Amino acid sequence: MVFVAARDDTLGDPSVSGDGVTYALEASVANTQTQFKIWLFSGQESTTPTGGAITVTLSGNLDPVACIATRWNAVDTTDAIEANGTDAGPNPDDDDMLMSLTTLTNDAVHLGFGSHRNKTFTVPGTETSLSINNSYGSGGDVASASAWYETVATASSNQIGDTADLNADIDWAIISVSLKPSGAGGLAWNEEGILRGVGRGIGRGI
Repeated sequence: MVFVAARDDTLGDPSVSGDGVTYALEASVANTQTQFKIWLFSGQESTTPTGGAITVTLSGNLDPVACIATRWNAVDTTDAIEANGTDAGPNPDDDDMLMSLTTLTNDAVHLGFGSHRNKTFTVPGTETSLSINNSYGSGGDVASASAWYETVATASSNQIGDTADLNADIDWAIISVSLKPSGAGGLAWNEEGILRGVGRGIGRGI
């Protein structure tokens, strides 16, 4: 999966390529106060990806962008992302970057992908960090990206994030997904990487 957060909320959908994977747009949402926009792309292969650079192309972009790529194994190949949702964030600002999503399978992994401008995110105690507080830009003109998760033992409505998980009130938005395991034993996180940049193409190998 590749998460993209762009300071410019007027941009069209980016394209994502590389690592031997074909990516498709899973979800996107613009911040409710028009401060930024976020996207989540997913892709899967029956064999190990080839590795190498992942390129995110945002045509016409001149503002900060922050991205995270994460790879998982032992995922169901027919219904990998069994549920997804978005939250465009608050108006007015607050410090509670959270949302709930109903997982459909026991031992599913509920992932949160959030952007929170120039504030610091702290992962709640029952959840696990993948890559948090990645940012590009300066002052108030910042794109940020955080990714974290929680394994949900029994299929149910589950909250990702928590109240006061940001260090101050700010604009934020989240995309969350439930990853379905392929069988008993649950999922295994493989690796992650961060991609940052300004302009039309950004990439880093993972």
